[in-house]
Amino acid sequence: MQDLNESGQLNQTGMTEIGASGLPAGEDSEALQREMQQAAQLQAALQKEERRRTVRRNRKIVSQVSMGADLYMLAMYAAQYAFLGGAILLSALVTFEDAQFDILDGIAAIASVLFGCILLWQFAARCRERGQLFPEDTVIRTILKREKRVSISSFAAFAAMICLFQFIFSLSLELLEMLLNLFGLTIMNSPAMNADYTLSTPLMLYAVFIGPLAEEFVFRGIILKGLRPCGKVFAIVVSALLFSLMHGDIQQLGFTFAAGLVMGYAAMEYSILVSYLIHVVNNGVLSELMLLLSEQISENAYMAVSLVMTALSAAYLIWFTIRNRRFLPQYLRANPARPGAVSGLLNIWFLAFVVLCAAETVLTITPM
Repeated sequence: MQDLNESGQLNQTGMTEIGASGLPAGEDSEALQREMQQAAQLQAALQKEERRRTVRRNRKIVSQVSMGADLYMLAMYAAQYAFLGGAILLSALVTFEDAQFDILDGIAAIASVLFGCILLWQFAARCRERGQLFPEDTVIRTILKREKRVSISSFAAFAAMICLFQFIFSLSLELLEMLLNLFGLTIMNSPAMNADYTLSTPLMLYAVFIGPLAEEFVFRGIILKGLRPCGKVFAIVVSALLFSLMHGDIQQLGFTFAAGLVMGYAAMEYSILVSYLIHVVNNGVLSELMLLLSEQISENAYMAVSLVMTALSAAYLIWFTIRNRRFLPQYLRANPARPGAVSGLLNIWFLAFVVLCAAETVLTITPM
């Protein structure tokens, strides 16, 4: 029934109450809930699609960087074998002394890594043109970019870590050698560890300056900075792993991975110049200079010097770690791997690099 009230308006007696939208109040609420659900579903679909694009992009980045690592290794080895073949042919025509061969060996090593770096640089530049790598700036500017200035205390901590790693892994190698000897095997015939870079000036330049320069350009430059969009920690770990495997030597495997983590962090948070200086300190001071020192003083005196350096490094690192004890957990939490980064490692280029370098590494374990 509808009755007129005193003002002449209809009373809504016996009718359903009308909501603000013109619909009955119950239907109005249900429509609003449906709209909210549809909006939430649309938002979830958009987020899912964005995640898929992120996963595809990061997998593509990892694949392209891995391909570049393969290209560098193939170019370097091709150049080395070309120089070796040329030296063999030349030796058939001209008689060389051992010192001259050492000079040629150093020149070949320098030329090989530089050739590999040039090809990798061109590859990275092409990838940038296609929008696959280094989207923010040119390859060289991205690699050389300085994030912040390194303090003396931080650089000293990096050097102390390298020194301590040298001592720890030298002890572990002695234990590994004792274990392998039980099975008639040894790691003491490794070509890389038995190389004497003091035999010629080119070899020394390669070991102390040019080799580290090329390796920093490749592993802390192209690879590390190329992988940065996939997460800082992911980029540091993967670049250190590739750097370690690249050496193809069981004696260097553990140390180069640990050193690669240190130099990777230095390049990521400071600049590639800092990681290069750390590399030079390792190769020039802690390796070649210490080797020369061992030839000039007695074995006991050399051991005393090594122990003092190790003790000072350990003491400084303990103080530095206590002072910055909250830093590492916070850094790991703040820089996780991006979606698709880890699964992106299951690409043919990365697996090929790992398998070939691992095989080369295993071959350095030989019968006694």
